[in-house]
Amino acid sequence: MFKRACVVLSLMAATVSLSAKQTITLLDGSELDVKIVTVGTDGVSYKLLSNPDGPTYTTARSKIFFITYDDGTKEVITPMDAPAQEGGSQGQAMTNSLVSTLTNSLTIPSVEPKNYFPKITFFPRVNVGFHATPSGYKDSFDLDWGGFAWACDLNVLFPTGNTSAVTVGAGLAGLSGDLRMLYSIGDKNYNEKVGDLEAMYFTLPIGYYYKCGDWFTFGLGNRFEFLVSQKSGGQKVEDAFNVFRTALFMEGLATIGHLSMGAQIMLNLTSAFKGEGLDWSPTFGVYFTASYCF
Repeated sequence: MFKRACVVLSLMAATVSLSAKQTITLLDGSELDVKIVTVGTDGVSYKLLSNPDGPTYTTARSKIFFITYDDGTKEVITPMDAPAQEGGSQGQAMTNSLVSTLTNSLTIPSVEPKNYFPKITFFPRVNVGFHATPSGYKDSFDLDWGGFAWACDLNVLFPTGNTSAVTVGAGLAGLSGDLRMLYSIGDKNYNEKVGDLEAMYFTLPIGYYYKCGDWFTFGLGNRFEFLVSQKSGGQKVEDAFNVFRTALFMEGLATIGHLSMGAQIMLNLTSAFKGEGLDWSPTFGVYFTASYCF
């Protein structure tokens, strides 16, 4: 009976001894589970918890950050800002390593701005809409035109930043519709159809595009247009072959991946170079536009 009690007491003592542990945290960030023997002025002596009956080890205070006791309290042995005394540059290196580890763990990685135009690329586009020349009744004759218009441009896009780019290219544009003569005599106004007007232009478009976010692009530019052929009532209009137009446009595009679709408004200024002067005539257009950025 007495022997059995001794065995039980010995096991309880061993359990208490094992549960009473301390942790040494070194300046390099490593930890040791130990049983402290002494905390001296030069070093800390301890036994490893994994081998309580083994040898007693001693570590210099300059290598120890803090000790955590079994009741949860902590004793700082070497403050983080203290210079290394023992071990010279090695101790300081371990301190710097721990500080660097802690700093890196708290660093928030920087977020690079999104690049919507990463490279030079092919940028074709098509426009389809309505085009008309405003006019009014005058004492003299005035021509009025309105009808279907289209344009097809083959552009190259050149990035100027993460959110902006310019385009240059070449293409064709066409229009067709009724050509009418408007005039007034006295109190009466007259509107007579002269014929059907058809024209085709060679174009040199330039544009600037700004990406306002993932889904919207704003664009503006100009399209220089040179008349290739023009017919009225099926017959060529010989005197109009030197007509030049400059088409100012502004547009808003909804972008999904590489495809952009939206609306465009345009102001054309037309001039026939033949004659004594430049007689500019404004024409307005509203278009559906679509483009693809390769």
